[in-house]
Amino acid sequence: MVKYYGHHSPKQFTRGKPVRFGYKDRMLCSSDKFCYSFDTYCGAKPSSVQAPTKIKTSLPLCSRVVLDFTKIIDAPSDDVLFFDNHFASHDVLNALRKIGIRATGTVRDNRTKKGPLVSAKTIKKRKDRGFFDF
Repeated sequence: MVKYYGHHSPKQFTRGKPVRFGYKDRMLCSSDKFCYSFDTYCGAKPSSVQAPTKIKTSLPLCSRVVLDFTKIIDAPSDDVLFFDNHFASHDVLNALRKIGIRATGTVRDNRTKKGPLVSAKTIKKRKDRGFFDF
């Protein structure tokens, strides 16, 4: 988020964040901090990714952003994507698998599609740090 308090239509508000007003920038970067693709959010736009139509329309905007960034990847089998819980969901991970791209992300509890995972309530009761389920 780039801090901005003026009047402009793409300005966003995010409650509970240190920078609440500004422009949302998204980047596809390498592990050594090289930026491959950059996008500033300016409202909803049609997706330009070459994924099947059924996949494109069923995904929310934040998941389509991930698929739009993957169009610049030349050799999908050589790369692994990592993203946070804002972009990760069961559907986007399946769509990336169908394209042939490996991905890892923290998935929010309400985006798991009722998969065979241990419930969040059970994980919170565990005493050992770093417990995970997959």
